[in-house]
Amino acid sequence: MAIPNLSPFENYGIIAYLSGKFTPTPPTQFGKTALQKIIYILQGSCNVPLNYHFEFFTHGPYSRKLSNDLELAEYNRAIKINKEEMGTNISQGEKSEEFISLVHDFISKYDNDICRVLADFGGYNAKELEVRATLIFIYNYFKNEKKSREKLIDIFISSKPYFGTAEIGRALDELVQKNYVILEN
Repeated sequence: MAIPNLSPFENYGIIAYLSGKFTPTPPTQFGKTALQKIIYILQGSCNVPLNYHFEFFTHGPYSRKLSNDLELAEYNRAIKINKEEMGTNISQGEKSEEFISLVHDFISKYDNDICRVLADFGGYNAKELEVRATLIFIYNYFKNEKKSREKLIDIFISSKPYFGTAEIGRALDELVQKNYVILEN
C-alpha cells in the first residue's frame, strides 16, 4: 500500500476534521496532548497513514512535526486553540471546511478508523490517553519480540514509575479487549 504524501494544508484539514469530530465529555478537552495521542493511536494502531514521526517523550508519544502543524493550522485559521483552566482546547476555525475539503477522499477512506478511535478514546483525559498511547508505543517499539502482559507493564513502569501497576494493567486490558494490542501467552 502506498503511503499518501499529504501536503501541509492537507494535514491542517485532518487536524480540523478531528477537532470537529472529537466531542469530549467535560471536563475532558481536546487539547494539544490529546491530539498528539489520538493521531499516534490512529497511525500506530490503525495504520492510518498520517506521516508523522513519533518519539518517546515526557508524556508519551510526541511528534515535533505534528506540534508545528498544529501551530500552523491555527495560524491559517483551520483551527482555534483556546487556553483554558485545564490546558488548551482545540476547535474548528473559520476556514476549517476549506481545509477539510482538501482531504475529503482521505477522510472517506479512513473515517471508520477515525470514528472507532474517537469512540474508544474520546472520553479520556490527557493523562489517561498518555497511558494508553504509551502502551501502544511500547508494544510497537518491541514489535519483533514476544510481548506478555507483565513485560509491557514492566517496561512501562521503568520509563514512567509515577503510574501505578493497577492503572497500567487496566489500560492494557482495555487495549487488548479492543484489539489495539495483541499479547502472547
